[in-house]
Amino acid sequence: MSEREPSSKDAYPLPDDLDADNDGIITADELVSHFDSDHDGTVSVDDYIEVSKYDKIDKNLDRIKARRSGKKGFFRGPESITFLGGIIYGVVFFSIMSALSSGFLSSSVNNSVWLDQEISNTFLDPAGEECLDSSGVVWINIWIDNDANKIRMRVNNAQPFEDDAKQLRMQFVQTDGTIVGEKIFGNTSEGYFDFSPYYDDEYIMEVYFHNMSGINMSNLDDEERADIIKTAPLYTEGNGPATLPIEIHTKEPTFLPWDSETVQEAKVTEKGQRVCLTFRQLGGWSWALMGAEWAGGRETAMLTGGSAGVPAWWMAFISLSMSIFFLCVQYPLMYRFYHKDIDDILSEEEIERVVEGALKRCEKQLHLEIDWDGFGVRAGSLSVDVLVPYRTTESSVIELGNVNSEMVKVVLDDFKIYGEMTTFQLKSQPLDDHRGAFETLSHGLQDIELPELNAERPALVQDYTDFF
Repeated sequence: MSEREPSSKDAYPLPDDLDADNDGIITADELVSHFDSDHDGTVSVDDYIEVSKYDKIDKNLDRIKARRSGKKGFFRGPESITFLGGIIYGVVFFSIMSALSSGFLSSSVNNSVWLDQEISNTFLDPAGEECLDSSGVVWINIWIDNDANKIRMRVNNAQPFEDDAKQLRMQFVQTDGTIVGEKIFGNTSEGYFDFSPYYDDEYIMEVYFHNMSGINMSNLDDEERADIIKTAPLYTEGNGPATLPIEIHTKEPTFLPWDSETVQEAKVTEKGQRVCLTFRQLGGWSWALMGAEWAGGRETAMLTGGSAGVPAWWMAFISLSMSIFFLCVQYPLMYRFYHKDIDDILSEEEIERVVEGALKRCEKQLHLEIDWDGFGVRAGSLSVDVLVPYRTTESSVIELGNVNSEMVKVVLDDFKIYGEMTTFQLKSQPLDDHRGAFETLSHGLQDIELPELNAERPALVQDYTDFF
């Protein structure tokens, strides 16, 4: 079977110092100059092996450089689809949450509990019972925020009474009926109560939402105002307060380093039937849950939402949506900026060749003479260490203190091209008295004796030592 004839497509590009004429012929002088590594006028086997090795490394570096510097899309491959999917999901998700929480939808949708009521009858709601329809009914939600040591409360469905006179009030009562804490929040529908000053025990939180319309509160002192507020009618159904049994206890420290302090906590000891949340309430809690998860983690969000009566399926949906969005956006970005194909990973010999090529350019630009016999590169998995002994010449135009930084800059620029992120350390070692062009010009001028100046005989020689 005859072998296939070689083609020009099979050949690597020629090195920069070799040029072929129109007939594809390279002169013998150019070949000798290229392969004569020790510059003795002849090409030995060792010379050929050494130069061929460098040629192979240079060709691979050129291939890597061409592939990394080619015109390609910002994303390519499966990560682009993942990133695009994450962006689309994020836009849709955050748009829906904004529409629900802002009230831009019609009032019939904003105040509807249809979604929560329907899902509460399915396996998605672990409560096992249908939530209580609160449409058009004023009800008070009470929940515990242990991170802030506060008991929070909010009146729902109070929009029709926004312009009316009203008072939100609470009482903190022990199980024997003793009132240990009272607070009047004023004409508002939200408030909180700090439970940290109270001892470990069981309490009952009572929250009242009073209708103050038509009641004259002028010319009364604080005690009289409080008495009138307590006797005012209530907006809540059944004309009774919203109550919640609460237990305050001190959590002892554990052996874990991040759990070494005593912490006071409160918990609900008995929960009634969960109230259905409207679309707008679900939207508002979506941002609260996202903020709690960003600030304190998923556990904080779940505890806060669970204490406030947010349905478990909604908390799971919000947490899952955050994970989908951030994973699908964050990981493709990390892959794009930090991933390297296995063929683009530089070997130790290639790293040494990149450093050597960069320093040769630096040597030419700065008019230095690098001692290549003393030059050394140690490429490891954690760092690349380089020793560069050099001499200045009379045409060197760089200060001694800037030589090292200029060498580092040139090498790091090449590392950036090849995507090499290994820690780089370079030590430049001068081998002479470091006199460059500027120092040489002024060298020896200190011994010049100038004739004494006088008015009759002006000096023909001027001292320019300070200039240099």
